[in-house]
Amino acid sequence: MLRASKGVGPVPPGASGGPLKNLPSNRERVLNANHAAHDLLKEIGRGQNATRPAPKVVNFLRQVEDLTKDLLSTPLTDWQQELEALRRDLKQEIQAVKAAVEPPARQTIRSFADAAARAPAPAHFLSSSSSSSSPTRPAEVARDREVVVCLGDRSQISAFRRLTSAELTKRANQARAKAARTTNTAPLASVAVLASRQLKSGDLRFTMRDAKEAEIMRIHREKWAKGLCKTAFVHMPTWGIIVDDVNVRSLGINRASEEIPQERVIKDLLASNVQYWGDRADITKVSWLRIPSKKSGSLVVEFTSPVPANVAIDKGVLWDCDNLTAKVYDRSARVRQCFNCQQYGHIGTTCANTAKCVYCAEGHQSRDCPRKDTQENKCANCEGVHAAWSTECEARQREFE
Repeated sequence: MLRASKGVGPVPPGASGGPLKNLPSNRERVLNANHAAHDLLKEIGRGQNATRPAPKVVNFLRQVEDLTKDLLSTPLTDWQQELEALRRDLKQEIQAVKAAVEPPARQTIRSFADAAARAPAPAHFLSSSSSSSSPTRPAEVARDREVVVCLGDRSQISAFRRLTSAELTKRANQARAKAARTTNTAPLASVAVLASRQLKSGDLRFTMRDAKEAEIMRIHREKWAKGLCKTAFVHMPTWGIIVDDVNVRSLGINRASEEIPQERVIKDLLASNVQYWGDRADITKVSWLRIPSKKSGSLVVEFTSPVPANVAIDKGVLWDCDNLTAKVYDRSARVRQCFNCQQYGHIGTTCANTAKCVYCAEGHQSRDCPRKDTQENKCANCEGVHAAWSTECEARQREFE
């Protein structure tokens, strides 16, 4: 009779009067199974006249013996470590799949600073000396990386039309490099024009590697722009903010309908906020977002750099012994276009002009245009090959400015 090994048979929970913790450990059970398989194989090997079991049974017992021997030779801690590593890898794979499948949560960007916080923008400096300027993170949107040059001469515009984008880029980099050498301006030597395009207006648009390089080009514009042609000059963009709750009388006027004294207000704004904006901040214009009907309203302040605009949105604007909140100014929100005559400055409900189609500029309503689903467009304002509401329209671009 075969000798039974302790713990080989199943032990039901609570059979010994205790909970599951009274069962033998997994290692003991593996050891017992190994002993049982070994003893059974020995008994089968000694039997001569007794009926031998089927070969499948013998093979099974050998496999059990080999398996339990391998399990006993491998420490349990190794299994646990491998299992934990597999769990970590699986968790990472699940997170990666979720990130690829699930759309990102929509985030509202309320300022240049918010846009910069979500993008890997480089350190941005107002001056060419990085040792005396504090870095900040500007909005890395396309406009911040672009430098627009106005040629100022129709004959030059025609001449530049014959150049390819690659030739424009090469010519701009040559003018930049020459200016860096002849004027000993190191920052110009560290930047590079990546792409170029001549706009329908004839202006040249150069794309830099980042906003920092674009600002270096604007700061030193007088040194390199003339290298393109004698009449060329750099168009200076603005970054606007809206300052809320500005008292009308604090601007030195009695009624909001009166003209704002630009020079005095700009000077006082810069002086009041020099601690945060720095002494190199520059404001081109201040104006009402809309004429206020009460004692205070929202004032639009336009900077020549996104750096002080970021700071103003982040820290507020000091004015009239108060710290006022500021937010980004969306210039396109102020553009009013009539969809009856397609002109700017009023809306369709107050329009008395003859109707013009937004698609083809003919004298019919836009909804009735037979060519609205084709590419045969004509602008009612500039006669360009586009619809009247296109962002490529020169008339629309002038409204933005």
